[in-house]
Amino acid sequence: MSQEWPKVSKNERHGYEEPERAAAPTPAPLSPYDWRVFKGIPDERSYSGTKIDELLTEYTAHLQAELQAAHKTVYDIQTVAYEANRLLEKRAEQAEARCRELEAELERVRKQGTDAVLDLKEQMQEMKIIHNDDLKAAEARCRVLEEALRKYWHCRHAWMIDCFCTKEARAALAPG
Repeated sequence: MSQEWPKVSKNERHGYEEPERAAAPTPAPLSPYDWRVFKGIPDERSYSGTKIDELLTEYTAHLQAELQAAHKTVYDIQTVAYEANRLLEKRAEQAEARCRELEAELERVRKQGTDAVLDLKEQMQEMKIIHNDDLKAAEARCRVLEEALRKYWHCRHAWMIDCFCTKEARAALAPG
């Protein structure tokens, strides 16, 4: 069982209306000169005035029909061109809107990145200050401990002198 799918043109699939094709014009009637030769009439003098008028009227009507068909073709082309331009403008507007959305998103991300960098710099500065304060406190503590150690060694030295040295040795080791 085969299904008959309707034949749809590319334009119809994309939502364009197919312009109606103008019917092919009837074949051109013979010009008065061709008619004379075709009919075997020896020369132009054998035409009657009405016959020439009929031929000219018929030929003029045919040319008028061709002209109207050409005008319709031009109109159809202009209609398709207008629809295509309208579609292109619509797509251009959509693309511009998408670009604006992407630019806004990029600006948001850029701002977040800038804010993050500034926050990190601020945190580093705070840590530097804290560490500098800690360093200064540690250096001060080292100085205090060095002074205490020096005093301890001085006291111990003095005690050892008192304990183990004689009076003469003490006098010799005493400062000044």
